[in-house]
Amino acid sequence: MKRVVLLLALMVAAVLLATGVALATSVTEEEPNDTRDTAQNIDEKFSLDVDFNIALSSTVPHASVNGGGGDGTFPNTFDYYSFTVPQQGTTSSTFDIDSTEGGSVFGYDSYLRLFDSNDNVLAFNDGNNNIDLGSRDLSDSYITYTFETPGTYYIEVGHCCIAPVPAASTYRLNVSIPNHVSIPNPSNYDFQGFFSPVDNPDTVNKAKAGSAIPVKFSLGGDQGLDIFADGYPKFEQSACDSSDTSDAIEQTLSDASSHLNYDATTDQYTYVWKTKKDWAKKCGTLIVKLDDGGTEHLANFEFTK
Repeated sequence: MKRVVLLLALMVAAVLLATGVALATSVTEEEPNDTRDTAQNIDEKFSLDVDFNIALSSTVPHASVNGGGGDGTFPNTFDYYSFTVPQQGTTSSTFDIDSTEGGSVFGYDSYLRLFDSNDNVLAFNDGNNNIDLGSRDLSDSYITYTFETPGTYYIEVGHCCIAPVPAASTYRLNVSIPNHVSIPNPSNYDFQGFFSPVDNPDTVNKAKAGSAIPVKFSLGGDQGLDIFADGYPKFEQSACDSSDTSDAIEQTLSDASSHLNYDATTDQYTYVWKTKKDWAKKCGTLIVKLDDGGTEHLANFEFTK
């Protein structure tokens, strides 16, 4: 049955290639990465490329590594990869060994261990008990884990049971982390804006306190709706300066609460910002901080009754 599923997966890949759909790219293992101190970082390798071997590949950021055992230059070792978890989540992250070669007709018996930054083992697996299109057989390891704390973590690839990857063996490691920043913009989104009715600094936007203001911008395509850093957007009050150039907000909305939406026809996001009535006669800055590494975009406001 496993061989039939694998054959079907290969047929799907052929169809995707024939129709021009891009499949996920992968990164090659870089030695030495045989300790957690020398772990190969894969943070900039995450993408949303389509990959029929990876569940939810178009919606959950993932990175794939082609690795293997020693070739004489480096001895047989465990292989370590580091990555960042940007926030705690209710969705499980996935660590999946695929396409093992060497050791037997089906490939070597892989072993995975997940570590935190204090060297604590969080999870491990010796055999895949899930239906996984990329696996050769049940010895391909598979871990799902929900992180409680953001930070740096490590995945170790080895051989059953707690042994180095065998010489001349190869594998493909897939790591899927919800909310991880994905390429092609690993450092920052292609931000453009703010667009009317909101003016950029140094102009002060005048608006009625309690109104709902459409804050419009573009990120160079649909980046999903989980684009803001935790706690943002937020409004920071400051002293009013009557000498600043000001411009009245020409458009407000009747929305009762703040929310975000994306319009593909205009390639624009609209953050409907519900202001507070007690901001009347107060000034400050709207700070829109994105989850692309912390870029901030500002707009100054003065509120009237």
